[in-house]
Amino acid sequence: MKVFLIRHGQTEQNKVGILQGSVDTSLSETGQLQAKLLGSRLSSLNIDQIFCSSMKRCRETIKPLLELRPEIPIEYSDLIRERIYGELEGMNVVEAKRLMGTKHPDYYGEGFTSLKQRLVKFWEEKVVPLREEKKCVVVLCHGGVINALRAHFMEEKGYTYDHTKLEKKILTVNTSITEIEVTPEGTGHIYTFGDAAHLESEEHGRLIV
Repeated sequence: MKVFLIRHGQTEQNKVGILQGSVDTSLSETGQLQAKLLGSRLSSLNIDQIFCSSMKRCRETIKPLLELRPEIPIEYSDLIRERIYGELEGMNVVEAKRLMGTKHPDYYGEGFTSLKQRLVKFWEEKVVPLREEKKCVVVLCHGGVINALRAHFMEEKGYTYDHTKLEKKILTVNTSITEIEVTPEGTGHIYTFGDAAHLESEEHGRLIV
């Protein structure tokens, strides 16, 4: 079974480098266009199931695909909402990351341990049971969610991946796709890290921001 972990489109806060976390923001004009390009790219796939974060920016990102493919089942979930960063929310991302680096991972807001627990709960309860009966699943969520899940797969689950793709910093840009294959036996392979090929075109130029 293929699973596509996809980040939401750009928001105004993304545009100016503000940490959002649990703040329920909407897509910017660029984010709306990114969502349309993502929808066009995904529309030709034989998607069996969509899981989408219940946050507004994710609902707005998945909308163009649902307009093209309204028959695809979708479930909105609180388990894949973005991490709650507490007092860091609304701060500049660079400064917030600096502060996080000076404290224990569980110090601010929800904490990394709690985040990982709910994401593993989502994965084990919602995704894993589908691995023998479904072929293609989309999980539309957030950058922090994808990064945490990817670390879990690579460091704890032993998923394989092409190590040459880690020579450069992995960037999970808006609407980028991380493609994973999950086997019925429970093993996995990560094929792509933050693929955003749909954001580069002659018509729209380069929408990676």
